[in-house]
Amino acid sequence: MTNKKIILEEEISNPENFYKGKVRDCYTIREFYAVVTTDRISAFDVVQVFEVPYAGMVRNMIANHFLDATKDIVPNWKICSPHPMVTIGWKCKPFAIEMIIRGILTGSLWKLYKEGGPAAIMAKYGVEVPEGMRENQFFEKPIITPTTKADAGHDEPITESEIIKRGLATQEEYDLLKKYTEDLFVRGQKMAKEMGLILVDTKYEFGKKDEKIYLIDEIHTPDSSRYFYADNYEIAYREGKTPKALSKEFVRDWLRDNGFEGKEGQQPPMPSEEKITEFSELYKELYTAITGKSFEVPINGDKNQARLSILDKILQLCQPPVAIIMGSDSDLPIMKPAMDTLGKFEIPYSVHILSAHRVPEPLKDFVGNAEKVIIAGAGLAAHLPGVIASYTIKPVIGVPIQAANSVPFDSIASILQMPPGIPVATVGLNNAKNAALLALQILGIEDSRIAKMIIEDRKKMAIEVLKKNKNFNRMDHPFCMKNEVNP
Repeated sequence: MTNKKIILEEEISNPENFYKGKVRDCYTIREFYAVVTTDRISAFDVVQVFEVPYAGMVRNMIANHFLDATKDIVPNWKICSPHPMVTIGWKCKPFAIEMIIRGILTGSLWKLYKEGGPAAIMAKYGVEVPEGMRENQFFEKPIITPTTKADAGHDEPITESEIIKRGLATQEEYDLLKKYTEDLFVRGQKMAKEMGLILVDTKYEFGKKDEKIYLIDEIHTPDSSRYFYADNYEIAYREGKTPKALSKEFVRDWLRDNGFEGKEGQQPPMPSEEKITEFSELYKELYTAITGKSFEVPINGDKNQARLSILDKILQLCQPPVAIIMGSDSDLPIMKPAMDTLGKFEIPYSVHILSAHRVPEPLKDFVGNAEKVIIAGAGLAAHLPGVIASYTIKPVIGVPIQAANSVPFDSIASILQMPPGIPVATVGLNNAKNAALLALQILGIEDSRIAKMIIEDRKKMAIEVLKKNKNFNRMDHPFCMKNEVNP
């Protein structure tokens, strides 16, 4: 074990850096925040005596599904998910408020409305709603009903003006939080509609890092959101009934049926193995209902490896295994596919502008302490990859770049024609994606997780090729000879 790994192991093992929630194990390490979503089950505010296989994976994978699908709206805390039960992200300073947005009058808000009318909602949240609304009726426009985020006890309703007055956010910050909340809800409603669901209401939490606002925690999961089935809503509403909800309450229902509601002195019952298996299957069905994807146990799904994956990934984040170097920022559009490919495989990387000719000494200093694999892009004379290779015995992958007003293959020839003893692996012209894939294959020699991901990616490519071949053979053209034996 390296010295860096030993130090990091000590940090993770430090009780001050660990918080055990009801279903989550949370680690704060340097500028990172890591969460293991376990298979533990909490119901009636009690952690149960049994676990449900794959429950943690399902909850974590649903959260990641929506974090990935909304990162174009607002930056979020997630950096990567190195294990299906684990998410690692940036440590942010949370705003002490929860942004709750509602598209339908239901639940606790309906109870408040029923007892005190629009005035009661205005008093607690500072939000106007019309008179004469019915339970489960859509608002003309979704409303935001924020609450405080208490360290202990219950969250309390709060108005926008009180938030500003108490310094929980500036007016500028709150305006941005409102915009993010509304835009995220619109995206969530659209994604729910595609699944035959209605996103009824949900909550968002935000934090700040380096004076920038980030979305934190989970979003649009059954734990943080309420969903109705769209095909049942109109009939139920018309008949004055409660619409059918997407339920995550199957465990609570079973506990209640078996005499447990979390009351003092009650002992939680222990389900049979068959019942636990049934719960596990229901969690998998929940994943499919919300994401539209069938649940398959990921290749790196060993739950005993969850904590270890945090150690390995944060070690990578502290010293990324791949460095991408270019001589000028004008090379960035060509090199970006390398960054996108490494990001797709959740491999940390660093990016540097270091010219072999203009800053030779800083380049030499950097390469001496560089990562495991170096990708270098260069055009014109294209000396950068070769110079880097002369400074290190680590693998160097050269990306020949087509420079303006230059002969197309000059950079290829320059990088290829290295003298014996100082090799540089060379990919095709402007083909930074292949450089990243080659870097991944090198890393995959020691990292079985990366190797498995590459294999899965190859399988997906093969499926796409066969699919295109099948579609091509259906082309209706008099000179297209149909090949009936093609798959």
